[in-house]
Amino acid sequence: MARAGNGFIHHKKVTAALRRVQKRFAKDVISISYRLGNNWDGDPAIFFEIVLSDEARRPPYENLGRLGSRLSLALNLEVRTDLLDLYSYCDFFSPAEYEARKENVSA
Repeated sequence: MARAGNGFIHHKKVTAALRRVQKRFAKDVISISYRLGNNWDGDPAIFFEIVLSDEARRPPYENLGRLGSRLSLALNLEVRTDLLDLYSYCDFFSPAEYEARKENVSA
């Protein structure tokens, strides 16, 4: 359990919420992870890292924008970022981009 924003973050509850969202968007989402930190203003924030399937990233790209909006809303509602007083941010990746990111972070 970590303290952030307006309360404590229960990692198991957040993980369960991410799984529910991932299951709801199973056709388009490979994985969802998160990290806690502060945004550029120093405010408590949660950063969602979403790996999208290659199918979800195909044209027409306006579908990708709608998917991103729906995923962002679903994550905020499931995790209850408003009650935790957390700003939320979503980063979307292809599988290859996410693997490259993980390698750069661990190096």
